Amino acid sequence: MRILCFNVWLWCAALMLACAGAARADQSGPAAPGVPAPVLTGVAYDEIRWHAVDIKPFAPGSFASDRETLIKRVSPTDRYPDVHGNIQGNLGANLMSTTPEFIALYRYSYLGDWIRVDDLIAQTATISRPDLGETIYLNLKTKTYHSDKTPPPTAPMPAPSASASPSPNPSPSASPSYNYLLEINSEQAPGMSIDGLQTTGTTGEGNFSTLQATASCIQVQGSLTWVLYQATDFHTAPRDPFTNFANVTTPRMFSRCAVQSKSSLGGVPAPNLMLYFSLVMTLATGPIRIGPIDAVTERGNVVKLGANDTGLFAIPPDFTPQSKVTMANATRVAARNPSLTGIRYDDAHVEPTLARNAR
Repeated sequence: MRILCFNVWLWCAALMLACAGAARADQSGPAAPGVPAPVLTGVAYDEIRWHAVDIKPFAPGSFASDRETLIKRVSPTDRYPDVHGNIQGNLGANLMSTTPEFIALYRYSYLGDWIRVDDLIAQTATISRPDLGETIYLNLKTKTYHSDKTPPPTAPMPAPSASASPSPNPSPSASPSYNYLLEINSEQAPGMSIDGLQTTGTTGEGNFSTLQATASCIQVQGSLTWVLYQATDFHTAPRDPFTNFANVTTPRMFSRCAVQSKSSLGGVPAPNLMLYFSLVMTLATGPIRIGPIDAVTERGNVVKLGANDTGLFAIPPDFTPQSKVTMANATRVAARNPSLTGIRYDDAHVEPTLARNAR
């Protein structure tokens, strides 16, 4: 049941972001003709993720102290990060636990189509250079590497539609023609400084309800609220997992369900880098209620990348070849390294911080 509700929670979050992205695209208008191709630029940042059940998410501004606590848990191993997203994380957290826990600490670097993800706990990195058909795995502890040839990039999985769409194979007598209704409202929030960077803010809320349940589309309802802060001076990378959230979190079990979305977006997220995002959601199906399910993503140590940073995406000259790599997941690594299991919220936040967040 918890796994089901966690999937629904991810799905609703994806739909919310899809709606906001569609509205943002509608407001931006077409590109001006004759605009020259942009200079090769990119961005790099550290990312921390946290989750809990039935506790208020911690407020923005704790990135530096959280990172200082988590980086002490460094445990070099042969686990390599995924350049397309790391939902399970690298801190051995149980995603279904009701105990507040940190899930992940990674560093993401983007330059054009190139991606580098550093697992700051395992001391490994994965580099994707799709134009060269190459994926590189670096072990920063042993100074070894492995390189694989990769197939050409394929089209991304379709995102959940932010507009009305008919139900698959609708029955002429079916009324309504949608299985679910997602209603979203958002507004601008005062900006603030996060990790030394000025931001713009957006807050929002939404409701998710069932219009017509079927064997494939279960009866479920819920509500969600979120807070988003984005850096004013940094644009997001096109392949940022947060930007493409809707493409990677849609559960297959809902692929046959039709969703009607209604939005009133007074504060439409800009195409700028996310520095803080909190999402709280409550779900219910029948007599069973789950939540509030809370999640926070915070980012810091942000730097701009340019043409002089291409070496970050190459094999260091003092590294030696390795025959193969092991793509171990977070659960297996935690089993081998008990010190990684369950890095709790209150291990990184002292009592005054907890008291502040409880208000």
